[in-house]
Amino acid sequence: MKNLFFAACAFCVFNLSNSSMKAESSTQPQKFLSIFGPSLFHWAARSRLTACSKMPARSALCPAEKPGRKSSLKLLWLGTSIPPPYEGIEVMPFNGAGFYSNSGAIESLFQVVKPKTVVEVGCWLGQSTMHIATLLPKGGKLYAVDHWLGSLEHQPGQSFWNPVLPTLYQQFLSNVIHAGLTDTIIPVRMSSLEASEFLKGLRPDLVYIDGSHDFESVYADLKAWYPFVAGHGVLCGDDWGYPDICNAVNKFAEENGLEVKTLCPVLWYLLPRAPNR
Repeated sequence: MKNLFFAACAFCVFNLSNSSMKAESSTQPQKFLSIFGPSLFHWAARSRLTACSKMPARSALCPAEKPGRKSSLKLLWLGTSIPPPYEGIEVMPFNGAGFYSNSGAIESLFQVVKPKTVVEVGCWLGQSTMHIATLLPKGGKLYAVDHWLGSLEHQPGQSFWNPVLPTLYQQFLSNVIHAGLTDTIIPVRMSSLEASEFLKGLRPDLVYIDGSHDFESVYADLKAWYPFVAGHGVLCGDDWGYPDICNAVNKFAEENGLEVKTLCPVLWYLLPRAPNR
């Protein structure tokens, strides 16, 4: 009962923290229940996560490798040694597989921007996520946005199919536990556009885009996430050199009076264009 009381208190804190948002945010409590309800229940019950709630028109794999969806929790960590959604999963051995060649450029960008709150769109197994989290100051937070279903090219029969796909989310959570970063990294298990709607009101200092690589998806990510940093932060991303990414970033920059800069062959970022240009 004590844990249930804490969970109820945390739910109230969530609503109060969002009370200053737009009128459309009146749907937030319903969103909260549909997305975070399972995490609250299992947190209070302190039981192993063996079932997940279902979201409309969505399916995923929860840590128990059963169909459904297990959500993350953006709340207070009350009385637990490991916060949700990490608590209760079957921890897998560390697996640091992935492509992340711009760590030095990210560090250079951090020295200038000095972010405290970061959103990463596209996390895979968390190689970049964990590195970025270690660069944040004490109390900093990284919102890790991914549906952990893999992109089209990762599916069975495609060119980049990967056998880790069925346990991708469980492996990501396990890696973060091994790295000791569970209090810094907040998983947001949604698509990029879903997360951009749910996190409205958040003011990150930096948004790092590394999601789908096709033109339409990249352009949609830019439109969805640039308003989060416009006027105060930086929007940046990986894989500069991919034709679709270059075309989408250049088109968005031209339409919005921005200039594209690179810090290394693959890391791009956007700045307001100088007045005389």
